[in-house]
Amino acid sequence: MVLCTLILQGMTLRPLMHRLRLTDDGSVEREIHLARAETARAALRSLENQQTPSAELLRSEYEARLRAAAESAAPAAAPPAAAAEVRPIVDKGAPARPAKLQVLSGQFAGRELELAKTLTTLGRPGVQVAAISRRADGYYVVHVESAKPGDFPLVNGQPIGPQARRLHDNDVVTLAGVKMGFFEA
Repeated sequence: MVLCTLILQGMTLRPLMHRLRLTDDGSVEREIHLARAETARAALRSLENQQTPSAELLRSEYEARLRAAAESAAPAAAPPAAAAEVRPIVDKGAPARPAKLQVLSGQFAGRELELAKTLTTLGRPGVQVAAISRRADGYYVVHVESAKPGDFPLVNGQPIGPQARRLHDNDVVTLAGVKMGFFEA
């Protein structure tokens, strides 16, 4: 009897809301964006006194999340596409397939770098630096620093922006003028 009542109520709720002309006011989405922003602020506060490269990477990731949350919380604005790509930073286990980078241009062309660590930092400090992080669902590249503001690494010729971007087999990463191929085994 209880099951029948629940099913009947579940099947009639949507038509009832439509008939009463009740619409979504976006309050749930606003609350989600506010919670994401507050979480990012709390993470940034906890990283304030840490100056390690890992802390810097996390700080840049959370700053990007905070910007994305602020942009998507604006009234009548659609959430940016980058906000949908935000993934957990914590590595919950290695992906099923190991990966490597092969240098395609420059003086080290042909050399390979196995991505065995959870976090691999690449580039030239003061010119352009990025990090590749290994997460449970794959590998991600994130901008760490560059000499010019907005000078992001490229993946397949497109700037990655401030958010971490997932890498796929055969992607070409360009960092500090050097092209590298990303390959999953």
